[in-house]
Amino acid sequence: MFGSCRSIARSPFANVSPISGFTSICETPCSRLFRVGEQMFPFEQFDLRFNRPDLVVERLGLAGPEMTQGLRHAYEHRLKKMGFTQAMLGKDFHMPQIEVLTREVPVATQAFQLALRIQGRDDQYGLDRFMAYVNDVPVFGSGGVAIADHGHLATTDLTVPLVSGRNKIQVSVFNSEGVESLRQTLYTQATGEPATADTWLVTIGVSHYQNKHYELRYAAKDASDVAALLTSRYAPERSAGVAHVLDLNDEKATREGIRAARAWLQQAKPQDMAIIFVAGHGMTDPEQNYYFGTYDIDAAHPGVRCMLVSAKTGEGLDAWCDWLWSTARKATAAV
Repeated sequence: MFGSCRSIARSPFANVSPISGFTSICETPCSRLFRVGEQMFPFEQFDLRFNRPDLVVERLGLAGPEMTQGLRHAYEHRLKKMGFTQAMLGKDFHMPQIEVLTREVPVATQAFQLALRIQGRDDQYGLDRFMAYVNDVPVFGSGGVAIADHGHLATTDLTVPLVSGRNKIQVSVFNSEGVESLRQTLYTQATGEPATADTWLVTIGVSHYQNKHYELRYAAKDASDVAALLTSRYAPERSAGVAHVLDLNDEKATREGIRAARAWLQQAKPQDMAIIFVAGHGMTDPEQNYYFGTYDIDAAHPGVRCMLVSAKTGEGLDAWCDWLWSTARKATAAV
């Protein structure tokens, strides 16, 4: 059964029948819930299983085989990045539970980290990982903190980094079926004097390629302009922090050069911000892997010289954010 979704007039809720896939765009603030018997579940709790634009466009006849297959590949890549496969996803609406065992969470603290003890529980399926978010950022990456024995009960101690000012801290647990518990939310204010923060900028802008057929006009210029703007804002008379810039524009933007940037970023301190600016060609291979076109681009075989944008192994550019969060707890922006 494909299912249906019906809005209730003057209400932020929707009735949803059992479905095998959904896709949704909500232009106004709203709530969407699954109702199973007398239980209500947020859509997001089963997103890994049911957020399936490929099934929606296929069954409604909105796209041809090529687009449908592309959407299916995108879904499979998303599962892979999260460490799941379709075979691992469950069939029922069962959620694990999370409990914060730390009873006294300060309203305000001088420290820039918070110690929490949390416990996950699931009476049907094994537990897979704990997750922690600060202001909606997964501070241990999308892989979270693994639960080694995949038991039904797990307890762990987390040291959660805080930012200056208000911190919304959320913790949850995933089970082996790819279902996340409802998030438990805490708030605290970090009032200590923050350490001087530097900014680390990697610019990867390619206008001039080895193969002149791929020439662009403004990619490298945009990268240089971003670097100039950041440097001016961190001038000694305007800021105590320092802007560090690694220029990988044009002929420097090879796969080897981009990979080496990760070692350079390891110099950043926990309070620093790392920014990765990328501008240039992008392309996909037949498996819908998405690549950034390096200086020595080979569009016919992008996997040879180009740089993966998304890869569970950590090679992908978007995986750098996970790497920075999970290894150094740095605030990170990727453009």
